[in-house]
Amino acid sequence: MILLVIVLAGIGSYLFRSVFILALADRTPPPVVSKALRNVGPAVLSALGVTDLWGPSAPPVGTPELLGVLAAGLAAWRTRNLIVAVVVGMVVRWVLLAVGL
Repeated sequence: MILLVIVLAGIGSYLFRSVFILALADRTPPPVVSKALRNVGPAVLSALGVTDLWGPSAPPVGTPELLGVLAAGLAAWRTRNLIVAVVVGMVVRWVLLAVGL
């Protein structure tokens, strides 16, 4: 019974997501929508980062985390590349943790 519920939930989730993709596959979104969608990735990453650092169940935030966030923000601003920003922020945090800051 539980397996049936899991399978049905998976099928329902797949259909719910694919309906929009299939219905809009042959249409070009308006320029306003295309412009807004470019900001979805950075907005989601920012929301996840902020809730991880300052949310109700977040661990204590120290210097390595704050400097990593600042370095990631600077990298994102300079390169306009989300992957570079994530890598720079994590490397700065790991290096600061390794040296004992």
